[in-house]
Parts: sequence; C-alpha cells; structure tokens
Amino acid sequence: MKKSILFCAFCFVLCAFNGTFAYTSSDLSNAQYLANNAFIKSQKSPELYRLDDMILRQEVIGTALKMKGIVLPADYTCKKYFTDAINNDWVCRAVELAADNGIISRANTKARPAEMITRAEALAILLKTGKVSISVPRRVTQTNGSIWSLFEDLK
Repeated sequence: MKKSILFCAFCFVLCAFNGTFAYTSSDLSNAQYLANNAFIKSQKSPELYRLDDMILRQEVIGTALKMKGIVLPADYTCKKYFTDAINNDWVCRAVELAADNGIISRANTKARPAEMITRAEALAILLKTGKVSISVPRRVTQTNGSIWSLFEDLK
C-alpha cells in the first residue's frame, strides 16, 4: 500500500507540471485515492482539487509529512531553522519537522515554503518520504530539451 500511496502522490504532484494544464481521469483517480487515505482533503467536485494549479513547496511538504505519519504538534516551538518560515506557525512546524525527519535538507537557511515547487524538488521529497534510494545523474535533460537539476543530496 505504501508504494501505491507514494506513486499516487508523485502523479498528483507532477500533474501540476504538465504543459497543457489539463488533467486526466487518472489524475483525478490519484487525487481521490489520496483523499480517501486522508493525505489530502476530499473535495465534492473534481475542479476543487485544483489539478491544473501549480503546487507550493509547503503543500508537498505537508503531504509528505502525512505520508510518513508525522503529526504536527499543536504546542510546537519554532526552532528557526529557516528564516523564511518563522512568521507562520504551521509552515514553521512543517518544514522543521520535515528537516528533522530527513524529508528536506537543512543545508540552506531558507525553505522557500511559499514558492512553487520544481519537479526535481517534488521527486526528491517524495523519494525521501518513501525512503526510496535511486542513483541519478546530477542534471537531467527533458524531452523538450530543457534541463533541471536534482537535489544534490538525492544520491
């Protein structure tokens, strides 16, 4: 089941990156699967899943924490690992617990929680969440010729 959830989450996150911004019935099925397993909020109609929208880093991190079974404690005190996360209690808890659990790196002083996530970042977060180890090149060329870099610590 863990592999199914990881696969659905990966497909769900990458849906936001397709060039046409049109989701398929498979995308909707993956979203519904994640909702049925309480990883994302269940919606009454398909458009409310916002499958055509880009996704923020904090949203992927929040989903990753749920996938790992990590609950955000209500009485958490921000340790101020990331300077751009200290003004929002939920974000601070989420990114710091993600860092403490090896989902994201503490190598930088900024978590960039309100920025759109890249495919490489989403892939790295989901692989780390599922403790999946892969060997990848440092840079990957896509079929359209563009290049995106993978996390250095994805090795």
